[in-house]
Amino acid sequence: MAKHGVKPDVVTYSSLIDGYCLINEVNKAKCTFEAMTQRGVAPNVQSYSIMINGFCKSKMVDDALNLFAEMRRKNLVPNTVTYSTLIDGLCKSRRISCALELLEKMQDRGQDADMVNGIAYFVTFSVSKWLSYHMCVVEIYCYFLFFSIFVH
Repeated sequence: MAKHGVKPDVVTYSSLIDGYCLINEVNKAKCTFEAMTQRGVAPNVQSYSIMINGFCKSKMVDDALNLFAEMRRKNLVPNTVTYSTLIDGLCKSRRISCALELLEKMQDRGQDADMVNGIAYFVTFSVSKWLSYHMCVVEIYCYFLFFSIFVH
């Protein structure tokens, strides 16, 4: 591209990052993400979501949380994909309290109630695969009921 005078844009970089993540080359994806910003191309919500997903799939949830915090500092509003990806990563790493905390923050930030409830259901599904059935389902179900009864 560069040889032909075409500068890569956010879509080009995001595609490269996604490709690296798909073949489990998260460090190359991270380098590409950093190179994008160094070259003056601002990452968008999709770019962040792709990188967060790559970190979560590689069990690098702390890196995903740090990137999520950076995204918020830059005043980018996470979308459903961003939240569900991060919550799935938290659940799979057995960090249920963090996942529930993120659900609370979504509600506090005025996220769409349908989206919050959908993700709460998603958390219940994800967690039930990884934790003991009775403890997990009861905790999430109670939390979901709280949102359904008291928040609406």
